[in-house]
Amino acid sequence: MNKYRALITLSLIGTILVGCDNSKNDTNKQQLANDIVNSMVTVKGGRFQMGDFGPLVGEKLPFSPGLDNKPLHWVELSDFKITKNKVTWREFNVWLN
Repeated sequence: MNKYRALITLSLIGTILVGCDNSKNDTNKQQLANDIVNSMVTVKGGRFQMGDFGPLVGEKLPFSPGLDNKPLHWVELSDFKITKNKVTWREFNVWLN
């Protein structure tokens, strides 16, 4: 979970710092960073089971043959923040330039 926080923080810092030579670009990027931060919502953490739970129900058969979702295990997430909307092309282009 700390990886996601670090990724978001680095993305925001990178967005703010890129293009420091152009004041108009700086203003756009600062506004973009502010918009992103203001659009974030908190997702409450919790505990859940992740993986193939087929053997626990019905005919006790796995739901998938793959091994990438086995064994069924408990996962606990801390609270985290995420933007409530997808990144727009405008935001992506401002970040690119």
